[in-house]
Formats: sequence, C-alpha cells, structure tokens
Amino acid sequence: MAGFSRKNARADGNDTENHYSFLRENENNPYQNVFVDSLERVTQDDLGEEPEKPKRSFGDIVFQVLQKLILVGAAVAFIVAGVHIGYRMYAYQQAEDIYSSLVDSVFSTDRNSESVIPYALQSPLTPLLAQVNTERKTEDNNPQGTASETNELFQNMKRQLSILRRSYPEIVGWIRMEGSTEINYPIVQTSDNDYYLNHSYDGTYNPSGAIFLDCVNNAQIGTNRHAIIYGHNMMVGSPMFANLLYFRYSSYLKDNHTIEVYTPEALYIYEVFAAYEADGWYVAGENHPWKLDFNYSNEEFLDWIAYIRRRSGIRTDVEITETSRILTLSTCTNVNDGRFVVHAYLSDVITR
Repeated sequence: MAGFSRKNARADGNDTENHYSFLRENENNPYQNVFVDSLERVTQDDLGEEPEKPKRSFGDIVFQVLQKLILVGAAVAFIVAGVHIGYRMYAYQQAEDIYSSLVDSVFSTDRNSESVIPYALQSPLTPLLAQVNTERKTEDNNPQGTASETNELFQNMKRQLSILRRSYPEIVGWIRMEGSTEINYPIVQTSDNDYYLNHSYDGTYNPSGAIFLDCVNNAQIGTNRHAIIYGHNMMVGSPMFANLLYFRYSSYLKDNHTIEVYTPEALYIYEVFAAYEADGWYVAGENHPWKLDFNYSNEEFLDWIAYIRRRSGIRTDVEITETSRILTLSTCTNVNDGRFVVHAYLSDVITR
C-alpha cells in the first residue's frame, strides 16, 4: 500500500507506532488520529480471555453421528436406486429387442431358410375338438384375413414352431392378436407358474418375463376346457399383455376381438366375450377368473360362465355351452394386487 514504511522501527522490535503509521498520513484528520491512538493503547487485558468452546454432550455427539449416517445412507440408496432403474430400463429394452427380433424371424418371407431356431409334436388332437364348430371362415367374416391367408399363415407357423422347439422345447405355441393390441409372442410352459415371471422364452433372466401357459393346462391349448395364458403389463419396452386393459372399454372390442393361438397341431381361433378387473386373491372352491377344476360338472362350468358374464364390463350375446372351450388372458393392473382378465371362447380350429 502506498506510503507504508517500516524504516523508523524501534530497536527493541516494538514497531506498533510504525505499524499504524500509514494511517497517520492524513494529519489533517483529527478523528483518524484519535482512532489510531486508541488502537495503540489496547492491551490483552482489555480484550479479555478467549472464551472456552462449549463441551458437547454425549447426546449431541450421537445426534451428529446419526445425521452423517443418514446422509451417507441416503446417498447410497440414491445410487443403488439409480443403478436398479438403469438396469431395469436396460433389461426392458433388451426384452423388446429379443422379441422384436424373434417376430421378424418367425414372420420372415423367406420360406426356404430356417429363420428361427424343437421338434414338432405329432400327437393327434383329442376327441374334444370334435365338439367345436370347425367351419372355415371366409373373407366376409374373418377379420384377420381370408381363409386361405389364415391357412397359409398356419402352415408357416407350424414350420417355425417346429424349428423353435428344437432349441426351446418349452415353447408350446404362439399367440397373436392383430389391431392395436400388439400381442405377438411365443407361449411357453414349465412345471410352475413362477419361472417365466422373470425369464424370457429362451431361459435368460429378464424382468419382462414371458407369455406362459398355466402349468396345469394341457400343452395342446385348444383341448383344455379352460386354458389360462399369463403375461406382464409392461409400460416400457415390449408391452406383453399391457394393452389388454383397453378391453375396459366396450368400443375396443369391435376391432380387437379375435385371438389366434398357434400350436404344432392346430390353429385355435378364439373370440373375446368378457373382460374385467379382478383381485389377485381368491377363495379356493369359489368362482374366480382362474378356476380350472370343475369336477367334470357341466353345471359347475356353466355357473362359472354366468359368474364371468356378471363381472364383465363388456357385453356380448354369444352363446356359451357346456361343450365350449374357454381361453383366459391374465395380466396385472400395476395397482396393488389387481389383475385384468380377458375371456374368449374357441370358435374355430384349423388343422391343415
């Protein structure tokens, strides 16, 4: 700073006067000189002793430690949650890629190459199919294409399923719905209903899971009095059964009522007649959407059909009899333990 000098420092090293000399440059300011003089007369006694720091109690120490632990825990939880979300997003996208690639392969126009990768089942259909009306649909009343187109697609699907089952023997069929439902997946089945909740059709772990047939059902899907197929309600990646929830609205049924189930033995065509939300919990022995044991009683079966129609949010006038075959598609609503179910009856079977 201009004007500051230590050349007049005292020999004893006490240069206090010179220390403040730069403040005395303006001799015409008496107030400044008084202030400087007062600073020079200040001693340690005037300042007093330095106050002691207050001692912390054991409770204060514990509280501060807990605060730090909570902050560290919150940071760790945030990082773990971020990693978990990132992993699930990656897994969902992976599932989308896996199933999209499979669909492209199965519906490839190259019929001379094995575009997908278990031997075709050769067992004949059970006599139960004789009870089903197998009259072929025509172009006028088949919303999914002409009878010839449907037959051609079935023959291709038989070939593709045969190829697929060589590598993945738990694939029992393929489910397809056109329109805005976007259901086009292989159907798998194993010895329990848990494994495919978080495994893809190829057995790799994936939270999107697979579309799977109830473990109690016969793998020849259309021969079951009641067959149940499960799938997740995915909002990210491959939708799986997410769009089934649109059946809450009766208007959705008009263009999305036909379900095609392909197996190595036959193409089963179902027509939707009921849909509603249900609780995932039920009492054994009572009517519920997933009932499979009808004790071979036609009366009990028809009572169950009446129960379905009472609960349904959509109305149809189709006649369901004791010889009808029912398919149920079941998914979650992602609200508490809610489920959404869609019921359809077997309307046609194509075997060649």
